[in-house]
Amino acid sequence: VYDNNPLSSKEFMLKHAKYKKGDILFLKEPYNVVAIDAVRITTRISLRYSASEFVMYYKGKDDIVEWCAKRHEERSKSKSGWCNKMFMPSWIAKQFIEITDVKCERLQDISDEDCISEGITQGVCSDGIFWGLKLLDGTYLSYSKTPKEAYRAIWESINGKGSWDLNPWVHSYHYKLL
Repeated sequence: VYDNNPLSSKEFMLKHAKYKKGDILFLKEPYNVVAIDAVRITTRISLRYSASEFVMYYKGKDDIVEWCAKRHEERSKSKSGWCNKMFMPSWIAKQFIEITDVKCERLQDISDEDCISEGITQGVCSDGIFWGLKLLDGTYLSYSKTPKEAYRAIWESINGKGSWDLNPWVHSYHYKLL
């Protein structure tokens, strides 16, 4: 399917990569608004991030305070207690990366090392060692014999059954933490 489509060639994919070498991006993570305190003329906003107990403080203007009040309300309605990272604005990010290289490869060419870089971790259960994606609550998504099998299971859980077998071209971004 993909080999006969000129729009899915390696050269086309590299030329049209979403990110280019040298681009700086912010990392999104679940967060919540802990407090909004009026202090004299400005307002202080406290944010907490799910990956750490790190709390960041901002002096906010009215539009920022309004945004935070909406997120505070959103968090109170959330089952997880966190605001959705998909809608995280750059101005509250605490980590940034710089793209150092962009490659294009077939999905199934991913190595076990690259699967681990994508977040696949090793776990232990009564049956022995397994590979999967560890969730925030400590459980795993996928219990597989190899990192690549775990990555495949997660890929298909996101992209649909049989999507692995299509073996599309995918971008591989390398980066450094700033």
